Amino acid sequence: MSELRSALDGLAEIDLAALSDDALLDLVAELSTAANRVAATLTSAVRAADHREAYRRDSAVSMKGWLHGSCRLAPAEATAIVSTGRRLERLPATAAAFTSGDITATHARVITRP
Repeated sequence: MSELRSALDGLAEIDLAALSDDALLDLVAELSTAANRVAATLTSAVRAADHREAYRRDSAVSMKGWLHGSCRLAPAEATAIVSTGRRLERLPATAAAFTSGDITATHARVITRP
């Protein structure tokens, strides 16, 4: 995790004004894909914690409640992440597209809605 934090620190230090238009657009595209992959990894980790009921360690009654209380996510966002993680188990192609960064969390949510 320290490598991830270091990489994020490095990204925050990029002088955006010094980049050419092409380099700036390339950065935006790469960051978009990376954000999708991070969201997919978060969703997978939440699903694993939900499945194990790991939230009980902190006396939470649900994964949604734990995300809201411990991660300060809005209740609707917590619900969406937990629900999407559960439904992605039945849609491996969608899960793979999300994991690779080809689709966003919003896409995954819409595709997995019942």
